[in-house]
Amino acid sequence: MIDANEDTNSSKGIELLRAQCGLIDIHKLRHGPSPYPTFARGPRKIDHIFISPSLNKAVHKCGILGLHQGLTSDHTGLWVDF
Repeated sequence: MIDANEDTNSSKGIELLRAQCGLIDIHKLRHGPSPYPTFARGPRKIDHIFISPSLNKAVHKCGILGLHQGLTSDHTGLWVDF
């Protein structure tokens, strides 16, 4: 999991790292692009969980909690059940 402080809508930064390492954004794969921010003071999804494609079959569920749902933070909680 990474608090990247940037979204994956460019070919730079965290998206470049994700692509070069051959990782997948499990939430985007399973649920499509998120229309919701993951940070209280911003309009974008800047937190991600990237996994190896070989782990995809082991994922039972994944999701993103609402702000302040389950934890006290200025970020939402992301989770994956393997």
